[in-house]
Amino acid sequence: MVRLVDQVPVGDRLVVETAEGLHRRPGPLGRVQPERLDRVAAQEPRGGDDLGQGDTPLASPSVDADFGHRTLRAGPPAHRAAITAGAAGAASSGTRAGLAGRERGPRGVVLRPAGSPRPARGPGPVTPRLRGSPPRVKGALSALRSEPRRVYRAGFRSRPPSRGAASISARKALAVALRPLFKSSYRLVGYSALVGLFGAFAAIAFNLLTDLAQRLLLEGIAGFAPPEAGSLTQQVALPGWPQRLLIPVATTVGGLLSGLIVYRFAPEAEGHGTDAAISAYHHSGAEVRSRIPLIKAVTSALTIGSGGVAGREGPTAQISVGLGTIMCRLMKVRGQERRSLMLAGMAAGLAAVFRAPLGMAIFSVEILYSGMAFEAEALIYTVIAAVTSYACYGFFTGWGRLFTVPEGLVFQDPAALPGFLLLGVAAGVAGALLPKLLYGVRDLAKRIPGPPHIRPAIGGLCVGLIGVIVPQVLGTGYGWIELAMAGTLPLGTLLLILLLKGPGMALTIGSGGSGGVFAPTVTLGGMLGAVLGLAVERIVPGHSLPVAAYVVVGMAAVFASAARTPISTLIMVAEMTGGYGLIVPAMLANIASFLVQRTLTAGAAYPTLYESQVEGREDSPLHRGVIVRRAMEMIDTGSVEPKDIRLPRLVNLMRYGQPIQIAHTGEILDAIRIEPGSLLDGTTVAEGIGTIEGATAVSVLRDSEIVVPRGATRLQAGDTVLVIGKPEAQRAVREAASRPR
Repeated sequence: MVRLVDQVPVGDRLVVETAEGLHRRPGPLGRVQPERLDRVAAQEPRGGDDLGQGDTPLASPSVDADFGHRTLRAGPPAHRAAITAGAAGAASSGTRAGLAGRERGPRGVVLRPAGSPRPARGPGPVTPRLRGSPPRVKGALSALRSEPRRVYRAGFRSRPPSRGAASISARKALAVALRPLFKSSYRLVGYSALVGLFGAFAAIAFNLLTDLAQRLLLEGIAGFAPPEAGSLTQQVALPGWPQRLLIPVATTVGGLLSGLIVYRFAPEAEGHGTDAAISAYHHSGAEVRSRIPLIKAVTSALTIGSGGVAGREGPTAQISVGLGTIMCRLMKVRGQERRSLMLAGMAAGLAAVFRAPLGMAIFSVEILYSGMAFEAEALIYTVIAAVTSYACYGFFTGWGRLFTVPEGLVFQDPAALPGFLLLGVAAGVAGALLPKLLYGVRDLAKRIPGPPHIRPAIGGLCVGLIGVIVPQVLGTGYGWIELAMAGTLPLGTLLLILLLKGPGMALTIGSGGSGGVFAPTVTLGGMLGAVLGLAVERIVPGHSLPVAAYVVVGMAAVFASAARTPISTLIMVAEMTGGYGLIVPAMLANIASFLVQRTLTAGAAYPTLYESQVEGREDSPLHRGVIVRRAMEMIDTGSVEPKDIRLPRLVNLMRYGQPIQIAHTGEILDAIRIEPGSLLDGTTVAEGIGTIEGATAVSVLRDSEIVVPRGATRLQAGDTVLVIGKPEAQRAVREAASRPR
């Protein structure tokens, strides 16, 4: 970090570039002279050469400068830059400054005189060695600016002649000519297509591995092969009673092997992989360990191949995301680009395994939130990845749909809509019960004493005992869905699968087994639709739509409610079945199930199948800081009195009791602390501040966390609430925050 008081040797050079865009901002921040908004870059000699021969420029996060105190506060330590000697020069301070150079990690900032030997690469920072009486940065800046320099946008200076200067200059000219093709958006398009290829091959490899595990475990031990999707007329042979008793052996062995591997090498690979990907997006910067794809593939194949009630979509998504993360790490993709590619990887894996590119592209940006919000910025990249993955997967495995449906499933009778509305309500109830069942079993399993790898074995044993009586519960269940569409399953079998599929999924995944929740949920929805369709057929003779139509709509409605993804589920089920003629009844059932499930799970500990989901973008740790900062910037754009207040000092001013006047409105922005035992302690925002006329809670500062307040947000003692309102409303809030009950 370079400050005004720093000294540099005569032989050192720092290249200065004016930051772009900041001087064009309205408000007090934009009134700073443009020449004071400087961006610092460094030249990194490597074996006598300047920056440009193999060195990569790295822009650090912005550094805020408070001119009142003449200090610079650096950004996070993860983005420090290395500065070394090149020639002579210096840099100035500004409102925003950044450092560019070769990333050196925890080594920090290094200043080294020109011509001196490169220090050894040790674990700690290198102490600068400065000779003589070097000039101050501020004084040397005028000499640097008076001398004409060629400065590129990234802070590069043209290299002096050296070895191979002609070839290097040619490479630089080519790089400058091709620079528009490597802008962030164009680069991400190519990366998304590459991630799509990873997703296709991950789906192919995982399917082969799962089929192998099933031949060795469920078929090899118990002699039972569940029906697969692809035919309405397939014949299924259930195992006889002597051999059926071996089903618990297969499921227990699969659970034990899966638990041993996952808890030994990657505990985060347990459960359903899509939720792990959502958690990584919101909380860990889209970072997934490199071992996850292999561990997830093996453990999920063992769980599903032994008869576990789980699907292939979650593992495929996490495997594809893991491969995409490895690519991002190798290509040094960071920040929002990495998060977008993570969603592209999820879409790629799901589009291949379900053969539904459009639905899965939308699903990947919808599944992150439970409140009808989308990560729209990544949609173009999820579409590219999904299309690439689908095309590659179809080239190797064929282009048929996942499900085969009867002909003539077209909605043409409005009188059938009440039946689908009833199906939507029933699907909403089922969608509300499934998360409680799944995570209830998960919490109960964690209380089992002993090593954790025993839990999946116990869950597998329980699933195997269910399978002894009802083998139709085992596996993904896709084949049974097609038999239900064909009308070959009796009502008793439909009811047994409907009642036991959910508990089987909870025992398999909740105990620590590895697999997805989509397939069991969709199977349950198909059975619910079949049962209701048979009931409607008997109550209303001559009904225009067959039972298969209710099976298709039930598949979409139950998952749309349990995962709170009504839009993408509508499209993906239509793609998986080819039932585009049922879009209208599916729309009605999806929205009805979504509203019913949302109402029934209000305030629940586990409202959806994906516990890492958040309500909206403002509830994601990824977006909270951005949203609050934009609110502060809105205040900074000319409507703040006094006009010399800058963003870095805004919260500190309020913290020390100086409210901010909002111009033209007569309102003020103030920070109010909630005292223990006060009237606001333990109340929700709606019950407390919401009852005070003219007061609006903008943000809640809780320890180091920023909480965007909603009506149901509960205030706690020690919270600092940013409140906008008239002076009388502020006084009322302050009194309620300090007066004891």
